[in-house]
Amino acid sequence: METNNWLGLNGAISIETFLTGKISVLDLNDAQHSKDEAKLKHITELYKYWSYYYHIRSVTLYDFLTNRTLDAEFEAMVRK
Repeated sequence: METNNWLGLNGAISIETFLTGKISVLDLNDAQHSKDEAKLKHITELYKYWSYYYHIRSVTLYDFLTNRTLDAEFEAMVRK
């Protein structure tokens, strides 16, 4: 996941900058908080994307990955 790699690199740079004394503890904390918020936002957006995808799929009764309609043999299901 590219986002996670970028966030990890950004965090490592922040820690190195803190260790060299170029940023304060508050700046390091702010960088960590920003990284955590970005990760949470990314996960939330993924959740929303798939939630909307499956909602649209259920409303349209169409599988966009296989390009087929979603149907079932209800008579066969009732007979079982």
